[in-house]
Amino acid sequence: MTPTFRRIPMRLAAALPAVFAVFAMSATPLAHAQTFPAHALKMIVGASPGGGSDGLARPLAAQLALDLKQPVVVENRAGAGGIIGSKATAVSPADGYTMAFITDAHTVSASLQKTRPYDPVKDFTPIGMVGYSPLILMVSKKTGITTFAQFLDKARSASGGLSYGSSGVGGNLHIATAQLSSKAGISMLHVPFKSGGDALQELLAGRIDVLLAAPTNSVPYQNDPRVTLVAVTSATPLKVMPRLPTIQSTGLDFQYATAIALVGPAGIPAPIVAQLNAALNRVLVQPEMTKVLDSQLVTAAPGSPDVLKTKLTKDMQDIGEALAAGQLKLLD
Repeated sequence: MTPTFRRIPMRLAAALPAVFAVFAMSATPLAHAQTFPAHALKMIVGASPGGGSDGLARPLAAQLALDLKQPVVVENRAGAGGIIGSKATAVSPADGYTMAFITDAHTVSASLQKTRPYDPVKDFTPIGMVGYSPLILMVSKKTGITTFAQFLDKARSASGGLSYGSSGVGGNLHIATAQLSSKAGISMLHVPFKSGGDALQELLAGRIDVLLAAPTNSVPYQNDPRVTLVAVTSATPLKVMPRLPTIQSTGLDFQYATAIALVGPAGIPAPIVAQLNAALNRVLVQPEMTKVLDSQLVTAAPGSPDVLKTKLTKDMQDIGEALAAGQLKLLD
């Protein structure tokens, strides 16, 4: 018996390649997620080696590498208050292999530019929060300042002339010091550097007077004869330095905590984002990472990507309101 074949209508035959393509495209993210990660990942850090962000990013990358079973290479892209690192991330392939270790500077620095180098929300995929960290007020021994009250008196005096360093215009150290100055009614000369680590070296050399520094750049120097640690921006005293007063306890109503998070370029497939977020949350509660976080005074904040997206969105709203009210100004 001779088999018979039904002729496929020409329109259907012409449509088949497109149908197969749709199925292939819909299966691609899942297929990638099942094999992800297949090679090394990259973590971009918008700070120089040895800076506050770098000091936490490297152990975090090492722990993520153990969890993901692939190397996580730290790439330092310092400068412009974190803009260079965030911009490099935004233009990277959205395949999950590139992420950025960011702080509040991610939103603030970009928002203070007349032409934004990137959209801090739309151009990125939230991966997850890492945690929050206070800052410590350090002064050069050359100033003769040993208490927060003396710091205010010196800054308010006509002959004060204090200078302060930061990790760049619009960076978290700049914004935190500007907020402190506004709250205290003082004025200091701003000297921006490429990173907090660079600013610290200038403070140690006595070429600037004041620095609000990350714990990684301050706690190790609590007994250094070149600097004095004056106060901390947290609400309560630090466990590692219980005798260091909070600014709040001195009578000035001021607190500040730097938010730390991981983001990737916009468009990373959801299954891969879920894998990265799960790995991050697992790492944050591992004993090895907990020790690192505690030593750097970071309070872990594991959670979903949506939590980070909500925070970034609110930050942009707050910055917009501050610009409208004249509390922040666009850079020339």
